[in-house]
Amino acid sequence: MPSFSRSGEFYGASLITGPSSALVRVRFSPEHVGPPIVNVLAADARFGNPPDRDVASAVADAVQQANGDFDTRLIPAEIAYQCDNDGLCYLIRRCAYIIVRRIAEVGDDEFIGVA
Repeated sequence: MPSFSRSGEFYGASLITGPSSALVRVRFSPEHVGPPIVNVLAADARFGNPPDRDVASAVADAVQQANGDFDTRLIPAEIAYQCDNDGLCYLIRRCAYIIVRRIAEVGDDEFIGVA
């Protein structure tokens, strides 16, 4: 069950699936300004973090797919994340997708909570 949060301009989602977990926060831009900036919130000491380019690509792909599915026009400008055992960015990608879905379904005012 995902949980959603807001911190300033960042929309966040977290997922826990047994041995893996991820927290992803995304700040969106009204226009494309190049590849998103990637910041690690906490290092995964046991498994290591995926490369920044893989995180940026996973988030961009998920947001693009969600934009098509939910008729939104969101563009990721900055990503902050932490993960545990998510080297393939599966949960990171999933978090980015459900952030866009949540924005499309409930908007800004009701974004925070558990779904």
